[in-house]
Amino acid sequence: MLPNPVQNRANVRFSLNRGGPVSCALYDPAGNRVAELAGGVRPAGEHSISWDATGLQPGVYLCKLAAGAESGTVRLVKVR
Repeated sequence: MLPNPVQNRANVRFSLNRGGPVSCALYDPAGNRVAELAGGVRPAGEHSISWDATGLQPGVYLCKLAAGAESGTVRLVKVR
């Protein structure tokens, strides 16, 4: 999904079997949303979302992608 660790910019890649609503957000370890990476309806197929990590403090973040009834979370490490 993302190269890990992340320095300044990364791409979130995902595939949808069916088109539908998608949301992708970034959270800090306390559960606070720090960025909304994507939202809206996407068609079936391969997709990529660009994430600019510039300005975020180094540390651990959680990237949560939800598409329809399915969701997944990836732990990311932002480095200097």
